[in-house]
Amino acid sequence: MQVADRFHLWQNLGKAVERCVARHRACLGAVTPEPSQPTPSPPPEEERPVGRFAERACRHHALVHDLVEQGHALRACAPNTRSPPQRGILRAADHGTDQITTGAVEMDEQAGFVVEGERVALGPLRSDLVPTYQRWENDLEVANGNGRVMPFTLEAERDRVAGRSGKPDCLDFTVYDRADQTPIGWSTLAGIDHRTGTAEFGIHLGDRRGQGFGTEATRLTLDWGFTMLGLHNIMLATAAWNQRAIRVYAKVGFRELGRRRSAGVTMGRRYDAVFMDLLASEFRQRGWSVLAGRAPHGGSANP
Repeated sequence: MQVADRFHLWQNLGKAVERCVARHRACLGAVTPEPSQPTPSPPPEEERPVGRFAERACRHHALVHDLVEQGHALRACAPNTRSPPQRGILRAADHGTDQITTGAVEMDEQAGFVVEGERVALGPLRSDLVPTYQRWENDLEVANGNGRVMPFTLEAERDRVAGRSGKPDCLDFTVYDRADQTPIGWSTLAGIDHRTGTAEFGIHLGDRRGQGFGTEATRLTLDWGFTMLGLHNIMLATAAWNQRAIRVYAKVGFRELGRRRSAGVTMGRRYDAVFMDLLASEFRQRGWSVLAGRAPHGGSANP
């Protein structure tokens, strides 16, 4: 009985709806279709970076992706490329994208190089690299090389960088590996005396040591001092135990002036301080100047 009552209930309800619709059919208007939404246009393609650094990054990027597709691990790609894979390229390969970055610096934020060699470039100090400078300063090998024994805090390093900027008697460069624009160290011309044409040279590589970058960075820094600043004599001081540095300095033309006996202390042991210098004429005779060829032509200026 319950099933039959439910059936008749739905039947009567359906008939009532039909009668209501028939009685008020004239009141029903035509259904106006909703306006179609415009098809969104695809976002414009980002302009790809151009220039030799972008081209090199593209080649490196493609090579890393090829190695990954062949089944190589990301970190195993380094020995098969000219330089260690950049963090940005590895990140893009890991996510299967084609975004091109160089290290932690995007291509539209390239380092501002002021002079470039074959493998090394120099640029000014950068405030965003202060944590990197601090890490280098506190590296034991760098600390032994420059004779510092007190660790640098981040605040102290930030003050040091800000305090040296724009001083007429001091010029600092960030040293870059041109292959991937990674900062690897810094070089310095300190105690600049523009009247006598003298200065003191210093260099420290925080990363990628023993690959020949220090030699070229030294030449580029000296080139800036002799060619751009018009210096006549540049000298340096180093510890007698630092034979690798002494060989590099001799390779670029420095000559030993003399030694100050037991004038330095490294790790509790005393060593001689070695003094070396180089003249502008001696540097030019070797034909290593990159900047000399960019001098403006014409006029009656004498060399």
